[in-house]
Amino acid sequence: MMKLAGRKGSRYARFDDVYKPDEWGIPQFNLQEKIHRGYRTERYSAVNTNNDYTLELRFFRGNMKREGIMTALELCHASVEYTRDMSISDVKLGMLRWDWFYDWVSANNGLYPNLYLRMSKVPSVSFTS
Repeated sequence: MMKLAGRKGSRYARFDDVYKPDEWGIPQFNLQEKIHRGYRTERYSAVNTNNDYTLELRFFRGNMKREGIMTALELCHASVEYTRDMSISDVKLGMLRWDWFYDWVSANNGLYPNLYLRMSKVPSVSFTS
């Protein structure tokens, strides 16, 4: 997520509360506990859950280019649409993994051309190689 969004953790967008180690101790992006258990975090978390009806995504690097702004908006929209009808069974199948999301964005690249282009350029996000 940090590579795609272009921002590493900072005091304005802390990632330490959204990354949980997997069984091998490798940090994995995970919002499940934070959202489902109602954990509140400080305002400057990369994903601020302090507001009752919104999630504030703070992990995007500032950008003045149209393509950069559109990529950020497309990522937000695509994330919502991709997960809108997702079931627990889908999650257990692994649909929250980046490769599944990348395939979905690829299939819908007419809706998300900037996001698709950015994902294709970031080596660890692109799954075509």
